[in-house]
Amino acid sequence: METVIRIVGVIGSVLVVSGLLWALSGVYDFFRGRHTGDKGRQSDGQEAMVNGGALAAISGGIVTGIVAALQAITF
Repeated sequence: METVIRIVGVIGSVLVVSGLLWALSGVYDFFRGRHTGDKGRQSDGQEAMVNGGALAAISGGIVTGIVAALQAITF
């Protein structure tokens, strides 16, 4: 069971990191669009920030719940 918990934890960590990187990319796009006056790029950057932050927060919470449920299983 310990191996399954570790695998779930690693997958969750990868999802959180990818979400944070997505949000960081969105910040770059937003400010780049702001600098050049490109409203489309600003909008894309805002969307990426929201989606990346949501991915990081939601996946972190779900993985925590999965790990807690796995630890509650007794044989």
